[in-house]
Formats: sequence, C-alpha cells, structure tokens
Amino acid sequence: MRRNPFALAVVWLLAMALALAEAAFVLGGAGVIGGPEAAAWRLEAIQRVGVAPAMTDWMLENRSLPPDLLLRFAGYAFVHDAPLQALFVVVLVAGLGRTLAARMGGGAILAIFVLGAAGGGLGYALAGLDAQLLVGGLPAVFALLGAFAALLVAGQIPAGLLRVRALALIALAVALRVALGLWVEDGARWSADIAGFVTGALLAAVLRPGGWRALRGRVRHG
Repeated sequence: MRRNPFALAVVWLLAMALALAEAAFVLGGAGVIGGPEAAAWRLEAIQRVGVAPAMTDWMLENRSLPPDLLLRFAGYAFVHDAPLQALFVVVLVAGLGRTLAARMGGGAILAIFVLGAAGGGLGYALAGLDAQLLVGGLPAVFALLGAFAALLVAGQIPAGLLRVRALALIALAVALRVALGLWVEDGARWSADIAGFVTGALLAAVLRPGGWRALRGRVRHG
C-alpha cells in the first residue's frame, strides 16, 4: 500500500517539532543560545504546560474551562524531563507514524497524536494517583500504538501470523508499561500512557478508512 505524502509530512512535522523543542532546551541549558536565563527554560516550560490532578479538580469545582489550562493537555507532550526521553519519543513517533501513514490520512494521525495526548493527560489528572506534573510525549506515542492495534483488529494490517505477533507484542508492551509503572517508577505516569493507548484505539476505530461508515451502520442496526 502506497503511503500518503501528506500523512508522511504530518508525521515528520510532529517529529521535528518535538526535536526542535528539545534542542532549544539542550542548547539553552548549555549556554549556546538565550543567555543566562536559558538554563531555566526546561523547568519553566514544565511549570507552564505540565498537567496535574489539581487542574481538573479546580475545573470541576468551578465549572470552568480556561483556555490556558486546556492547552496544557496537548502542550505537555512537547516538553520532556530529559533529552533521552525526548529522543525515545521522537524515534517512536517517526516509526509508528510512518506505519500509520500507509493506512490513514495526515489529519487522522495529527488528531490521534493531539487528542491521544489530551486523553492521556485527562486520564492521569482524573485518576489522581500522582501529584507530580505530567510532561512528555509518551502518552501520545501510546495513542499511536493504540491506533495501530485498532487497525490490526480491524483487519487493515496484512493477515496471518504477522498480525497475531504484532497484537501479542502490543499486549506485552502495554503489560510491561503497567508493570514498570507499578514496581519500578516513582509515580503514576503509566496511567497517562494507558489512557493515551485507549484514546488512540477508540479514535482510530472511527478515523480509519471506513470506520465512520461502520460506526453509523452499527448505530442504525443496533
């Protein structure tokens, strides 16, 4: 199946945006750009875009949706705690994105990345398992992984043993993420990744080719 050039462009733009944001933090921290104050760029960005349970608590209590708080649910995915984390996310976005580009449009991939990040952030905040600020693109990466899983289940990935192995690997990746989060990591960021995975899978079920038509058919005959 030929890849959609526009979808590929969206993938590379996402990867570049993530890489450029991290490059600015690294170069600023090294004193190459921005002057003395640039050393604090990463910390300032984390404070500006990080997601925390207190945010959703405040919005629910006040029945208010301030734009600056809503933007955090997408913006946090472009700020990372460390360069290695950012590199890991960029590589996975490029790899998963290129695979999805063969089967989905650029708008769908962008929606899955952004709304998957938002779903991950919302799940993390509502769960209230960790008071720390959530940053990083892993929930968006898991959303792309969830979308890939949805395509596998829908039969839009080549059939046979390849599909079975891919589903097994995805299940293993999700299980390992939960295990690492529970027994190794300090905090509950794993809850954001799992919420992102579920969000991506649900979105892909609708945004995949023929997905909306299939959903309408089920509603009509349901």
